[in-house]
Amino acid sequence: MTTRTQARACLHVQNMERVYRRACKACTATKRRCTKEIPSCLRCTTKGLSCSYPATRQIESSSLETITGLQETIAPLDVDQDYLFLDVDFNSVESILPTSDLYIMPFEDPYVSNELTPASDKLWFVTNDSWHIGHLGPGHGLEYIGEESLEVYVATVQGWFRQWTTDNTCPLIHRQLYQKHMPRCIQDAFTALNSYLNKTPATQKVVLQIIEDRARDLIYSYATQGPVVLPLLEHLARVQALLTYKLICLFDGDIRLRARAEAHELTLTSWDSLLWQRTTEEMTAGNLPSLSPYPPVPLTPWKAWCVVESIRRTCLTVRILQSVYATMRDGAAACPGGVVCTFGAGLWEAGNEREWRQRANGKRMFMQSLSVREWLGNEDPGSVDEFGHAVLLVTCGLERKGNWTDNGSASRRIREAGAGHRSPTDEFSRRYTT
Repeated sequence: MTTRTQARACLHVQNMERVYRRACKACTATKRRCTKEIPSCLRCTTKGLSCSYPATRQIESSSLETITGLQETIAPLDVDQDYLFLDVDFNSVESILPTSDLYIMPFEDPYVSNELTPASDKLWFVTNDSWHIGHLGPGHGLEYIGEESLEVYVATVQGWFRQWTTDNTCPLIHRQLYQKHMPRCIQDAFTALNSYLNKTPATQKVVLQIIEDRARDLIYSYATQGPVVLPLLEHLARVQALLTYKLICLFDGDIRLRARAEAHELTLTSWDSLLWQRTTEEMTAGNLPSLSPYPPVPLTPWKAWCVVESIRRTCLTVRILQSVYATMRDGAAACPGGVVCTFGAGLWEAGNEREWRQRANGKRMFMQSLSVREWLGNEDPGSVDEFGHAVLLVTCGLERKGNWTDNGSASRRIREAGAGHRSPTDEFSRRYTT
């Protein structure tokens, strides 16, 4: 161990307040994992519970000596480079180590200040009423939006998946989603999609065969597992993977692939429903998702939102895309149902916790997707993100959406006359309304 590392490790021990914090009383009573944050843990914040901790106990000096002595026996660790990347489930560590000899301090994200998580700041994106699938009531039928609008929506979603292969993010798949753990099924889908987008006339036949085989293998792999409980992230990954294959197969133009995709429709619908059901159960129980199954590390509110919002958007897109295809094939389709999503501009693009919180304090537009037509005449197009624009397109049609974006752009140009500013929404409008 280097002198510099020893010094920093000793300083860490000296600065420990000689206090060991147990799980809060609410988490202990329900036998749930506690993140041990001050003044309120994540579960109590989510559930709106009063969070209180048992009386703390002093660490005996002999215990501190044990920790100090361990410095010479533990394998060298470059504190400067490695300590940010250690994924430790502290509750699991407590259960296997003798607490009389070693005290584990609660994990804190070095980029997140405790003052950013007050007990009064409820997690607005996991409220119980936000998991209801909405449907149009009697007398509120779907608008006829025309085949051109449907084709533009399909092209928009195809563009998102193309963006995923180049930018590692798109309006359906957040860049934080698979940073720690990328399930094998979504790895296969990513590489197959890359092969498809870069195919040549000479490689087209073999690439299409790969797509067909990967889709079949994906379904078969889970069919042979039997009834198993999947981690939430794997539930999401397999839906996104099958959606990737289905998007290719339905709209490539190959008759064989299209027939295969139609045969997989029930599987995708079933997986989508299971994903939504599992997410609803976990969130209403106050269990925030994890980005890694080994071990599952509690997430900050921002990263939890990244997972939850990816689930919401994926489930909604599966429903819309299947309804769009049925309409293009048969001339009509039932209402796919609506999902509560976050449509406010800028939240999806936030690069860290603090930036996300600042934008979330503005216009979140956390609302039912069936209600997006309310934006027409009431909201500026620039306040809605790209995913929201696509949902509005398939809800109200190309013409009405184009009028809305044109009017919003004109109003903004008047307000910003002489500033030489062009909004990203103008570019989106120009791409999909001309």
